Amino acid sequence: MLLRFNNPLAIIGDIEFFTPCEVRNTVEFVYPSLLVAISYKTLQERYLNHPPFLQFILQKISHKLYTSSNSTSLNLLYPVENRFASYLLSTLSDESELHTGKLTEIADLLRTSYRHLNRVIRDLRAAHIIERKKGSLLIIDRDKIKQLANGSIYE
Repeated sequence: MLLRFNNPLAIIGDIEFFTPCEVRNTVEFVYPSLLVAISYKTLQERYLNHPPFLQFILQKISHKLYTSSNSTSLNLLYPVENRFASYLLSTLSDESELHTGKLTEIADLLRTSYRHLNRVIRDLRAAHIIERKKGSLLIIDRDKIKQLANGSIYE
């Protein structure tokens, strides 16, 4: 299930730092990214009692809680058309073309079947909202995609 798309500066491992929780999610990079690691020992020794650091982490965790709640409602309450539109907007940013080598993975992220996602794509093509070319999807009507996303974009 797709949880969120992060924008810089994103923190990974913050919840695990404060709790003995086991890591349960996978992180995938959609765009070229820079990852900076800080050792657990360094964080414990220097920043565990550092208010500015703790406030920063609290803001990041609060944002994760908010987006997780939003993502859960999106995945449970919205039709696949809306989720797919949100996915397109989140992954494409200013671009308009999505390479579709892995529609099965997209279907899994959106919690739907590959067949259902193909029906949604067919319907969006019939409405002249997207165009399907060999190996990719092209957004023709970005405004209509934004309308379908209904402001519930994966963040």
